[in-house]
Amino acid sequence: MAPFDPPIAHYAHINLMDIDEAKLRKMVGHKGINLYEITKHYNLQYVWMDYKNKRLQLWGTESQFRRGVRQLIEKYIRYKIKKFS
Repeated sequence: MAPFDPPIAHYAHINLMDIDEAKLRKMVGHKGINLYEITKHYNLQYVWMDYKNKRLQLWGTESQFRRGVRQLIEKYIRYKIKKFS
């Protein structure tokens, strides 16, 4: 996975405190492949998994967040994590 280097952009995060670390790591994928896919698919500037605080951090434009990109990603992630159970 790339080093932590967030851009100067609008920020939001998704709390995932209710998910165990093994499932979070599976969701992130080998070398962060799934985070790269989320970044590309949702046209975000940067996505990072903060394992210590169990939150997915998102950086993008203000308009993306106004259009609900955070909610779309949370729905997608929770769907994927359910499949791991």
